[in-house]
Amino acid sequence: LDNGVQGRAVGQVMTPAGVVVDEIHNLVRGYFTGIGKSHLVPIWFETSNPGLGNLAPNDLIEMGRAHVLLRWVQEQLAENEPPP
Repeated sequence: LDNGVQGRAVGQVMTPAGVVVDEIHNLVRGYFTGIGKSHLVPIWFETSNPGLGNLAPNDLIEMGRAHVLLRWVQEQLAENEPPP
């Protein structure tokens, strides 16, 4: 059975790191979907980024630094919010 979240089976326990990675995916997907470019989500995760020390987001996740990536994504989104 699939619950529709990253291919996880229903009832499968998610690790804290998995929760962080899901949150990152949701934030990034939401941003790109909001600007009509959801096809760029996988490319973003694979492309080196100067704001991340020229590492790709996937590199940080693989290094166990997903919490750092989450904070960075949150900061970037907050800086780019339109004024109220």
